[in-house]
Amino acid sequence: MAQTGRKRCGIVRMLASSDEKRHGMRYRLRGNAGEPDDKLVGDVGWHIGDLTATSQLSIEAVAKAVGMSCRSMQRGLEQHGTTYSHLVDQVRCEIAKSLLDSDHKTIAEIAERLGYRDPSSFSRAFTRWAGTSPRVYRARHRSLT
Repeated sequence: MAQTGRKRCGIVRMLASSDEKRHGMRYRLRGNAGEPDDKLVGDVGWHIGDLTATSQLSIEAVAKAVGMSCRSMQRGLEQHGTTYSHLVDQVRCEIAKSLLDSDHKTIAEIAERLGYRDPSSFSRAFTRWAGTSPRVYRARHRSLT
């Protein structure tokens, strides 16, 4: 099942490890119907979260980490109504929201953390995911707290 329109994040929940700097943020994903963590979708999301800040984030690296060929992983994700690209976007969106909610990182630092070469590319992607720019998202969330 293909995803159409703007991709909104929000079916991802963060499981932060006790030593985030050493282990990175951890994510589990729910399937499209909201059922409890589907193993394949959850495992793929977990590894995407681990590899997001590295140059190792590729479909090949994630497939290897979950012990499957790329094509088998793609077929399994398709059976659950999602794609690798969609999961990467979901995980990046949730990491970005989490980092924007904290005052510790600049937008340029967040872009780098997510593997973007420049902040403008990150800003365009975030706007596509969340329907608003990172700066506006941060300002709105600061005013709510």
